[in-house]
Amino acid sequence: MSENYKIYPMEVPYNFRPNFFQGLDAMCQYKEYIKFIYMPPWKEDYSGNTREYLWDCPWAPKTREDYLDRLQKIQSYEVPVCILLQNNSTYDLFEKYYTLGVRHFIVGNDSLAKQIKENYNDTYLVASITKVLFSKDIIENDYSMYDEIVLWFWFNRHLEEIKTLPKKYKYSLQVNAGCYYNCQWHEYHWYHYHDDFMNLGLAFNPNLPCVKYRQVDRNQIIIPPEDLSYFDPYVEGYKLVDRESSTDLIVNHFLSYVFRNSFVADLGNCYDVNEEFYKRTGHIKPIDFYNIPDSYNPLAYLEGDYE
Repeated sequence: MSENYKIYPMEVPYNFRPNFFQGLDAMCQYKEYIKFIYMPPWKEDYSGNTREYLWDCPWAPKTREDYLDRLQKIQSYEVPVCILLQNNSTYDLFEKYYTLGVRHFIVGNDSLAKQIKENYNDTYLVASITKVLFSKDIIENDYSMYDEIVLWFWFNRHLEEIKTLPKKYKYSLQVNAGCYYNCQWHEYHWYHYHDDFMNLGLAFNPNLPCVKYRQVDRNQIIIPPEDLSYFDPYVEGYKLVDRESSTDLIVNHFLSYVFRNSFVADLGNCYDVNEEFYKRTGHIKPIDFYNIPDSYNPLAYLEGDYE
């Protein structure tokens, strides 16, 4: 094992599913790769989250007590919880979750982030990807109130531009999204790949004019696990989505990026990737992520053990 290796931790979504904690057991075998588990505040504490409809799902908490029990259960794993503070969030909302022991927050408002950091320097603040920051913004404006900036999807295909960003900030990339966070058809097309699809009564429409179904753009957002090494010198870690995902899919994606190996049987199906990607990774055998064999070394890519 190399003595100079660096771990690139990941931001992992909480999907409210009852079996999430079974998945968290599996992911915690590689706890050092979990930067935090992110989730929205309780629905009655804030309105305007980008995934409001998730509260209507049968597995979502129905009371504040249930919500807090789940938050505290994640904390019991000694894994940080991160709360989403969207653009209209208030300082009072922040303090409510700070008193619950939360120190990580994804923030969409610079003024709020500055106020938080001035008064609570022990917080870890992430500039939300919904800020849609480009090179000019990051170079010309002050984002020193943030501990990390999640770069907009555009940077996933502009590595040369990432190299020019100010070194005084820390960056992360969202690597496994099948479509933009604000796609107006997101609620409908996401479930095409899950058992929930028919249960929710959503009609699949292959003609939706979104990134996920436009052939010309369908592979312009994803960064395959094998390609992370191109970005490693310029980022601190990576963000995974999606809060709509099944627990199996969240764990599969997490371990794929930990191992930097697209060994998951349905990875291509979830990613909508092209035939060339299938050919490149099709020889890799899927594994049971609840019983990971000792032979899998998540840092082996640093020693050249993977093909």
